[in-house]
Amino acid sequence: MYDIFGCDIGNGFAFVSLIPGPDSDAQPMLPVSRDLNPNEGMPTAAYVTPPGADPILVYDADRGTAARSIRRDPAHGVRAVKTHLRRAALEMDGLDSPLSPYAVYGAAARDLVRLGNLQRAADGLPPIYRLVLTYPAAFSNYSDELEILNRMQAAVEAVRLDDHPLQVVGRLPEPAAVAIDYLYYMQHQLPEDQRLKDDQFTVLVFDLGHGTFDVAVVTARSKGEPYQVWASDGLPDVGGKDFDARLMDELLEMMQQEGYQLRDAQEREELLREAVAAKHELSRDEEAVVRHQNRRNGSYMELTITRARFEEITRDLLLQVVEKTQQMLQDQLARGRTVDSIVLSGGASQMPMVRRALEAYIQPAVPVQPPFRPSRAVSFGAARYGLGLSVQKSEGRKKEKDPTPAPPNPVAQLYTRHSYGVLVETADVMEGKVQILLPAETPLPATATLEEYWTGRGRMDCRVYRPRTRTKVRVLEPDKCVNLRWLHFDLPPDTYRLTLTVDPNYNIIARLEGRNGTVHTASTAEET
Repeated sequence: MYDIFGCDIGNGFAFVSLIPGPDSDAQPMLPVSRDLNPNEGMPTAAYVTPPGADPILVYDADRGTAARSIRRDPAHGVRAVKTHLRRAALEMDGLDSPLSPYAVYGAAARDLVRLGNLQRAADGLPPIYRLVLTYPAAFSNYSDELEILNRMQAAVEAVRLDDHPLQVVGRLPEPAAVAIDYLYYMQHQLPEDQRLKDDQFTVLVFDLGHGTFDVAVVTARSKGEPYQVWASDGLPDVGGKDFDARLMDELLEMMQQEGYQLRDAQEREELLREAVAAKHELSRDEEAVVRHQNRRNGSYMELTITRARFEEITRDLLLQVVEKTQQMLQDQLARGRTVDSIVLSGGASQMPMVRRALEAYIQPAVPVQPPFRPSRAVSFGAARYGLGLSVQKSEGRKKEKDPTPAPPNPVAQLYTRHSYGVLVETADVMEGKVQILLPAETPLPATATLEEYWTGRGRMDCRVYRPRTRTKVRVLEPDKCVNLRWLHFDLPPDTYRLTLTVDPNYNIIARLEGRNGTVHTASTAEET
């Protein structure tokens, strides 16, 4: 039974889908409902109700989206929640206590899965509470990426629907999910004479979403073999919202030149909505007219913005994403891998200047494809990855205590995105050296063993690092690395046998075996 939702909780919109059978394309699970366009997805802007922050409204079948509440009370609206996940709390006046951004993220997951189950009920099918969660590949730039991802998962699993907890059964970078959906479509869904015929075809996904920019490189081999997710990366601070902000600033300057000042937060909220609409219009036409009216005093303005001006004021943002794409292509070439095609994804990738820039700087070396299912591809690929997890479970361990490892996911093989090493101390050099145990592009789950691991500090620690830059050197100074985690053990200093494992969710597990045979483990998955 295929009972795992693929969920894309985006910074602008969210989408949920399901694979009905092993040879089927994914199906969207968003019903037609109030204020909801099922082709675009569920808006993820949230309204936090003061003073107790309860409820957090994202989408309700009766009340619709949070947009009306935010227009009435902009101070308690939250947009692009994933861009706030490194903050301890959201700063909002009028709340009884600080609000975690993860509470807002969990609310978005709750309302998205509820919508999926409304569609299931309309189809006469039982609800689903298991899901594959997708996340921005750009988070890999953060040394605390694992903490963010594990807290995202914990926030989702804290949700209960119909007295059932939600369960995250897998996690996948968003552009990798797009690649899986695209490659499956090219191999299986196209007419026979148009399908991929090569035994190996590699794509780079260019995913310009609302909050972040992501890239991933994925290879399809012969039909039936898992897709190889080699690398993913991105820019955590560049997304469609930043293009919106530039256009908003331009409109504000034009208004000020006419002697007009915004009166309050509500009017500013209204202008932002008009700026977003103008951006969409500029993807179709050479100019857009913004008609802004102050509803309190009736004053009215018409502002005309051209596509050329919009592209001029956002050129630096565009160059950042193009340069990141070029870096990924160069890195893959250095590894002996050829990218056969660039696939555009994400709502902001539909701006005409995006494709023009890629064609100017990269094509014809690598052809650029038009945007591929920009609203749905992430959730479709996540659902297909979930299908692999269903097959993996049915073919794997029959009992929880069976030590036989589960077989690989038949849909996608993930690889380490960078190298992993541990700080190795000696009796006379306390600062030690970082010894690389798992090089980049090791298949996940990845495991390596260090026969003699010692620390001279007061208590046993396993300090896990990754190099700051790509290198083949296996022993590095700590200042040339990023400290990923300190895994603590309540053990006396001694020499142990260390086994380091990185699982498909990039959690790190350290296993220490003492001279007397005792075994102790610590994991980043247990720290949340």
